[in-house]
Amino acid sequence: MDLAIRTIKGSGTDPGNSAGGPAAPTWAPVPPTHVPIDLQRTPDDRFSGSCDLYSVEHNRITILSTDAAAHRLPSGYPLEKVVESDGSANYYERQELSSKCSRSWRKIIGRFLAVKMFGRVSDDSGNDPKIWILKEFPLHYTLWRHIKTADQRRSRQDVLLYGTTEVTNFASPYEFILHAEWLMKGKPYSPGPKPKPQCGCKYCSGRKQQVITQELRDLERDLIRYQHARTGNPSTQY
Repeated sequence: MDLAIRTIKGSGTDPGNSAGGPAAPTWAPVPPTHVPIDLQRTPDDRFSGSCDLYSVEHNRITILSTDAAAHRLPSGYPLEKVVESDGSANYYERQELSSKCSRSWRKIIGRFLAVKMFGRVSDDSGNDPKIWILKEFPLHYTLWRHIKTADQRRSRQDVLLYGTTEVTNFASPYEFILHAEWLMKGKPYSPGPKPKPQCGCKYCSGRKQQVITQELRDLERDLIRYQHARTGNPSTQY
């Protein structure tokens, strides 16, 4: 079973520290919050595996569970380019799977899902980069660019992920990472008369996105340090 990483802070003083300072933190493997599928290493040094909720094919993650509905689309403005006579515009433009925008989002999401779910780190280095990527968004999720133009010189563009029935949309790939993790775990809800998604994203949990993003980066950093300590090479896929 693959392992995630946690930081174990030393307590008291370090016996090997002549200055008597606090013990240096160490990194040790611990089971992830969800027992992942048994990934198999492929001949091209990537990983594959599958279960009822998601699959991995050569580091490409497919989420088979969804909380989205086809009718959950942007509203209030046209879903195609419309420019007024004065040059102003306010419309949504769908970002297809092949677009640079979609790939950028899916790389970030896949990168941190690999850390959270499988204890793996993306490697962008060398001639054969071994990145983790979300192969496609879950069923009925669609990515849109909201374009607002006051005139030909002033424009604002926001990229938004629509589809979920739990919240309005996700305004960055980092906002969606923990919601995607929740989907991969089978969409658990809290017990009781008013069940709520047991999801760690900012909208379901009420936590600040800045805190969530920092925790994700810290987890990735600790995993890289553990991997380097284990193999001597931070880019090695152990």
